[in-house]
Amino acid sequence: MLNLIKWLIFFEVLGWIVFPISFSLFRGLADKGFSISKVLGLLLWGYLYWLGNTFGLINNDLSGVLTTLILILVVSLIILRKSLFKIFIEWCFENKKLIFFYEILFLIAFLGWALIRAANPEIIGTEKPMELAFINGIFRSSSFPPNDPWLSGYAISYYYFGYLLVSMIMRICGTDSGVAFNLAIPAWFALTAIASSGVLLNLIFFQKEHDSKNIVPTTILFASLLAPFFILIVSNAEGLLEVIHSKGLFWSIGQNGPHVSKFWSWLDIKELTDPPPLPLDWLPGRVSGTWWWRASRVLQDYTVSGQSREIIDEFPFFSFLLADLHPHLLSIPFVLLAIYYCLSIYINQFIKKIGETRVFQYLLKVENWTTAFILGALIFINTWDFPIYFGLFFLAKSLSIIASCGLNKKSIKEILLISLLTGVTSIILYLPFLVGLSTQAGGFLPSLVFRTRTIHFLIMFFPQLAVITYYLFQAAWRRFSLKRFLKTYWIGLGAIALLICVSLLITMLPEFTVNIAQRIMRIFGLSPDSQRLMKILAMSSNLGGIFGAESISALIIETINRIVRDPFLILTLWLIAALSIEAIIYYAKLDYLPILQKGKSNQFFQIIVILGILLCLVPEILYLRDQFGWRMNTIFKFYFQAWILFSIATAYAVIKTWLSSKKAINKSVTIVILVISVGSGLIYPIFSIIDKTDSFKSIEWSLDGNKYIAKSDPDEYEALTFLNKVPDGVIAEAVGGSYSNYARVSKFSGLPTVLGWPGHESQWRGGTAEIGARETDIRDLYSIGSWENTIPILNKYAIRYIYLGNVERSAYAVADEKFYIHMQEIFGNETVSIFEYIPEYQ
Repeated sequence: MLNLIKWLIFFEVLGWIVFPISFSLFRGLADKGFSISKVLGLLLWGYLYWLGNTFGLINNDLSGVLTTLILILVVSLIILRKSLFKIFIEWCFENKKLIFFYEILFLIAFLGWALIRAANPEIIGTEKPMELAFINGIFRSSSFPPNDPWLSGYAISYYYFGYLLVSMIMRICGTDSGVAFNLAIPAWFALTAIASSGVLLNLIFFQKEHDSKNIVPTTILFASLLAPFFILIVSNAEGLLEVIHSKGLFWSIGQNGPHVSKFWSWLDIKELTDPPPLPLDWLPGRVSGTWWWRASRVLQDYTVSGQSREIIDEFPFFSFLLADLHPHLLSIPFVLLAIYYCLSIYINQFIKKIGETRVFQYLLKVENWTTAFILGALIFINTWDFPIYFGLFFLAKSLSIIASCGLNKKSIKEILLISLLTGVTSIILYLPFLVGLSTQAGGFLPSLVFRTRTIHFLIMFFPQLAVITYYLFQAAWRRFSLKRFLKTYWIGLGAIALLICVSLLITMLPEFTVNIAQRIMRIFGLSPDSQRLMKILAMSSNLGGIFGAESISALIIETINRIVRDPFLILTLWLIAALSIEAIIYYAKLDYLPILQKGKSNQFFQIIVILGILLCLVPEILYLRDQFGWRMNTIFKFYFQAWILFSIATAYAVIKTWLSSKKAINKSVTIVILVISVGSGLIYPIFSIIDKTDSFKSIEWSLDGNKYIAKSDPDEYEALTFLNKVPDGVIAEAVGGSYSNYARVSKFSGLPTVLGWPGHESQWRGGTAEIGARETDIRDLYSIGSWENTIPILNKYAIRYIYLGNVERSAYAVADEKFYIHMQEIFGNETVSIFEYIPEYQ
């Protein structure tokens, strides 16, 4: 409880320290940046701390985190003293209701999700060991870039800024890592709640022209809760399917006895194709396994040969419930900060006359570096998010420039130059991180036979898209032009078809090139089996192998078949996008500045809908190749951000739809659509919380995620606790596979081990070159009886400590006598011994 209070006090203090800065930055918005001051504070604090440590100006300790926090406080006081103090104080008194609203929202969200974490706090399974290892590794690093806890001698090669922030809060609050991990989950949940509410509040507020000093009405404050509701609580419709499947609906007894179902076979969602467990019940369940996991794996890809490829389609509620402190979760508040900032640009820059940008003048303006600072942070927190929200900035900035001076050569040049300079400055600010980052990305591949079924997509996004589509049709009805809409629709659809055709041609090109070259060479009497031609054929063969095709021609034919069998996803998605584009074109053709300025919120709504649709369309055309080889990560990263964008748009659409439904029949239709769409998305969170917390029965409440070790293995817990107090040094422990209990010593202690999970390290570094022979060397270290052959391994990796526990004894035929003879046993109990190697003892 004390740690929870410390964290709440910390965020309260941080928010108020930074509020003068956000007040200055966002004076044109309704809440003056109060809703995102805590998020902005974390970003400023973390960036200064990281930069200071990277260049050796401060240390990675308590004095360092306090120094950077005091520096931010000084900057805030300077801003207030300069010109804003009176205005700032007046605004705070006039908007006490708004301030109280956000403080209470943060408190309720934090405490509510902390309660759920306290019911199942164990940091075990999935990616949690990796995340705790990063937090502890960063905490113990003497300098930056921080040590990789799972590859001694190397720095972390991953977007680790979120883990740095958690380690900083852990240090300033004096919290153990097991507790800090579980407090970070509700903290980020609460940050997401207030930041998303702030975005929607400003969207609602600026539907009409307002004096910037106007006080936000109470109705708008409460309406803004729809944004966190749709982002954090509403889930996909898979929960509804689980309920009706568990009850045995659409199943029948076959002639030979087994249960059969055409519906569930057609739906083709793993585990739901199996008969439900008995007795039949409305409460979802599995004979073995966790039923609520399936909601994050609705989509499937199939190769030409019919082999299934798992696709990740997480959404925020699932991520917070699973409680993996992964970058996609850690980035959510900062993504919302980027959206908030783009909204600020869009709303405020209509009133400015756009002049010609000069590079030197651009670099002298603080606001441009602020843009780079906020957008560029996504590179460091979750690199995938940067191009997405750079795209949002591009769309918002472009439309505001066009609104100011029309669509002409001058405005196009201005848009391109500002975009280029923003991209370059964003990279410059985070260059020290990028320099040390390796990647597994292997370029782009056409999606070809990997296609999303329309029904699976609807299960994923039905709660949002049903509302958005209804609102877009309702809004278009009053000023709809079929000719203008069809023109937009067919041009866009033609562009998508062209891209798909290009991807098919590129796929055919290697084989086609070889065939033509071989024919020409035969004509001139040359040998057609040249090495270069064989390499091109190998490339073609590799592409066929990725998609499970025996030949490129088979791959092309099957791709076309799958597009023809289910073209509805692309047709529907572009229909929604075309409705939004048509609305923007309509207002733009009337009169650039006056009309767009009056409909700023509506236009921004259209922009985020278009961006969300594009995020869903891109994986249908191409995807980023990685070590998995298929679309798993591309869809995961893109759909997760599409969920956030669609959720904000849905919240706005609900409000606009309700306000515009004047007639009783319209209100009735609106209510039906909301009940069906939102109701389908609320089944999953209700039943999954019941399952995850065991209905809050027989719970030993705790926020310590490492406490389970004390119960399951007291000897190991005693040894791991001891390691938190020893001087830094490389530790040797058993090496094993990912998602296992291996690497648990480095995870718990933060001491770098020779090698943690090899599979994860190869993903982070794009190969195994850095790993080398480490796994074999560690096996030899434990199993070779000769001390003379052990010393070179110890020296090679600068190993200081050797951990010998049950995992090591089960993994290797341990020859431990040499350790007792030649090393100092600094810790020992019944099952664990820890040895220290000091070269002078040889």
